Amino acid sequence: MTFQAGSEWFEVLRIPHHELTRFSKTPLKWLRFVAYCIFGVRGHLSSSANGSEEDYDATENLSGNYYYVASDEGRIIGPKGMNDRTSYGSGHRSPRRDDVTLRDDGLCIATGMGGDEVVQAHLIPHSKGDPYIQNLLTIRLGQSQGDWAGIPSMDRLDSIDDARNIISLVQFLHTRLKTPDLAFLQVPNFAMTSEDLRDPDAPDVILPVFHTQDRIQVHFMDPAILPTFYELHRSQRCCHGSYLRIPADTSNWPRPVLWDFAYGVASLQRWSSGEHLQKHKSTERYYNPLPFESDSAHYESNEQRDILGDLGLRDSTQTPKQTDDLDPWDRVWEFWQAAAAPAVRRARDEAIECWRQTVPIEMTAF
Repeated sequence: MTFQAGSEWFEVLRIPHHELTRFSKTPLKWLRFVAYCIFGVRGHLSSSANGSEEDYDATENLSGNYYYVASDEGRIIGPKGMNDRTSYGSGHRSPRRDDVTLRDDGLCIATGMGGDEVVQAHLIPHSKGDPYIQNLLTIRLGQSQGDWAGIPSMDRLDSIDDARNIISLVQFLHTRLKTPDLAFLQVPNFAMTSEDLRDPDAPDVILPVFHTQDRIQVHFMDPAILPTFYELHRSQRCCHGSYLRIPADTSNWPRPVLWDFAYGVASLQRWSSGEHLQKHKSTERYYNPLPFESDSAHYESNEQRDILGDLGLRDSTQTPKQTDDLDPWDRVWEFWQAAAAPAVRRARDEAIECWRQTVPIEMTAF
């Protein structure tokens, strides 16, 4: 699939034809929606840059490549969209666990399982921090000028740890959510309705109670993981194409913009052609809360350094700042890190040794 930035077109996705029908009865409607999730603005598909709009109900003789003709200038998802190893930092460290537990009845919303196996997972990774999710909402909800106050209160998340960014999943699914293996497709959306969804792979899967017309379908993007999943969880009401349990009261439920963004990230990570990384060297196209350039930024977070490295704008061995650029607070931080490192290592080693002393001898023999 090909996207446009300014006057230039560039390839973003390479999806094998045989995979298109895994996700929808109407592949072109699904493809159009995926493009929206990645680019952030509505548009239509065409078989050429200046061609007419496609027939979205077509299922045969599909083109080898499609152009996504957007209605406005979009902002593509960055290459680290779901990377949970980097951080901007968050001012709210404690997720609203009680709110999430109450909303989801303490059960995994995909399998219906309860107990210790259930964990609380962020749709937008916790490590992204508050500024990232605020910037994402500001841009995606049409407030491109930064009019945060213009976003409806029901769609406004001040914290990455807001209950509307957290869902309950079994550990197996939580692990998959951090990879391109798993995504959740919500309908109706601007391109699809529930009529376009495929039936669940397991015909005897138990369907949840539907309180509204909204549906959120479980999609395993990589078919290679399906046998493992069936082995572990088929009896727990979940498979490719099964549905999430949506509560009757959705006031505290994740907003559609977050489901869509997460689906776009999984799609991009799964089928990216890599060409957009070369074309989009202007990082303002991403959703990071601070604009930055490789040669002039005073501050770079871990996330920004990772993206610059991915785009070839920073040498992997280059430090984020030259010594001459450090202000007094930077120097204090640098000295603290140098002084604290030995103590941190000692504390870690002592903790490991303490644990080793508690392990029975027969368990330590291999």
